[in-house]
Amino acid sequence: MALVYVVDYAQFLLRGHPQGQVNVTRYMTAHLKGTYKTEYFYEGSGPVPCSASLFPQDGLSPCWYLRRHPLYAEKA
Repeated sequence: MALVYVVDYAQFLLRGHPQGQVNVTRYMTAHLKGTYKTEYFYEGSGPVPCSASLFPQDGLSPCWYLRRHPLYAEKA
């Protein structure tokens, strides 16, 4: 698995850090103080930058993953 990641990272660097954008539905999550509950705040739909690679690179999720999981939640 480590070898596959290294090869993916090398291809990512050789191709010049290819990036794309995928339209997703964005939510902000906030944990409620004193409880084990999480509240979700709808933020609308919009493009999110992604990396054109097999694994996450440069802190970006892979484009193929965001296309398959179009709900994007960020922690507050």
